[in-house]
Amino acid sequence: MAILGAGLLGAFLLVFPPAVIVATDRVVEVAAATAEVQLEAGLEGEIRRLYVSGIGEIRRYNLREALLQVRKARALAYRELLHGPLRGTLPRRHFVRIAYVEGQLQQLLLIEDQLKLRADRGGEQAAAVQLRALLLHNVFLALRGFTGQLDIAFAERVLLAYREALAQRSRFNREVQLGMAAMLAERGELAEARTEFAKLPASELQGDGLDLAVIYYYLSVGDKRAAVERLLEAARRDTWQHGAREGSSLRASLYRMSDFDRLRSHPRFIEMVTIPEEQTTP
Repeated sequence: MAILGAGLLGAFLLVFPPAVIVATDRVVEVAAATAEVQLEAGLEGEIRRLYVSGIGEIRRYNLREALLQVRKARALAYRELLHGPLRGTLPRRHFVRIAYVEGQLQQLLLIEDQLKLRADRGGEQAAAVQLRALLLHNVFLALRGFTGQLDIAFAERVLLAYREALAQRSRFNREVQLGMAAMLAERGELAEARTEFAKLPASELQGDGLDLAVIYYYLSVGDKRAAVERLLEAARRDTWQHGAREGSSLRASLYRMSDFDRLRSHPRFIEMVTIPEEQTTP
């Protein structure tokens, strides 16, 4: 789920074929069905093996082991980015996506550890509960995007986290509302998704802080035209190329996040996001 800004514990690092729904009450092999437009496309060798292993651990919700495998894959991807032998845009794409997934897993584990330790229900705790739902959603999208499958058990885990998060009040209220709407859409519950989206007044959706979340929501309900219109609006903002931290601009976030894989083949996305990002120095 797209979100920018500072997280509770630090910086929040923040066309598919029809999804194949798979049960997860038994051991299954992770079958990668990565579309050519996605950043993971072309992964090979030991980097791929480690990343596939990490994705499998995510599906089983072994997050610490998943992080270990993804971290190893990121280290090898960085070495390949610097030294080859693979050349061109693929090494950069692989490194950017694997590093993003690593960041999401690391933040999710930190949040879960914090929630286990704290007993108060103050504002900080409420923010942590809401961030957990948003991070779970991001990890779900990484899993779904790489495998081309809708994992029923993981999707339900995300929805349960959102239901808990909606009962909290913090600075992430709007992001959580949008995330719940998009997650319902991912499950194919489009009417319910639009109902959740409609709970936010149009006036609250205009700020640049919600550009990514709104673009992703439109993609989740299949409204690519509205997503592109909001993308064009976002490109006029000061934060388009320059974020508060390195790599936190709107353009950089659109490039690395799984939320926007459905838009990667669109000519405007390629022109406005992919080409400029891949022309910058790694």
